[in-house]
Amino acid sequence: MMMENFNNLYNYKYKGFNNIGIVEAISDGIVSIKGLRNVANGEMVSFYVDNFEIIGLILNLEVDKVSAVIFEKDIEIKPGHYAMRKFVLMSVPVGQNLLGRVVNPLGFTLDEKGVINTKSRRFLETRAPSIIARTSVNLPLETGLKVVDSLVPIGHGQRELIIGDTKTGKTSIAIDTILNQKGKDTLCIYVAIGQKKIFCC
Repeated sequence: MMMENFNNLYNYKYKGFNNIGIVEAISDGIVSIKGLRNVANGEMVSFYVDNFEIIGLILNLEVDKVSAVIFEKDIEIKPGHYAMRKFVLMSVPVGQNLLGRVVNPLGFTLDEKGVINTKSRRFLETRAPSIIARTSVNLPLETGLKVVDSLVPIGHGQRELIIGDTKTGKTSIAIDTILNQKGKDTLCIYVAIGQKKIFCC
């Protein structure tokens, strides 16, 4: 059965054995793959487990194998599973349609409001705009907190670091600032970065 599926992938979709690899080992979110001879560093690969696609990123190239980082739960991936090239460097969807939606780092929706239709994608590894190319900071940004606004003037486009011990209200300051922008010409995007999630069996 596995050989039949392998032949179907070869004949109808990928047109070459060099574009399909086999999982050799997996440890702590890192998958070792044999058979992907033409894959590029930073390219996306797919693992299909029970008709579910799991995305990986190629980060290590060796003579006889490559290694990929898994962005989702890797407990379903086992040695012997197939890894297929996506023929595109790591990219994420971008555009106005993402505003007001909850997505994961890969751009997949988490709010159960349907698929986000975007026409543009942006590579993960891109060169940041130069200082000269950026718009100067010339508009104020009010946080709504009188102490902050009176002591620390903040402008649109300015980077501001909030530091402090845990449970001291750092996140509350950021959320209050976002809520204070309601009705103003300001786009607010909240990015949450948590601790590593461990998937157990």
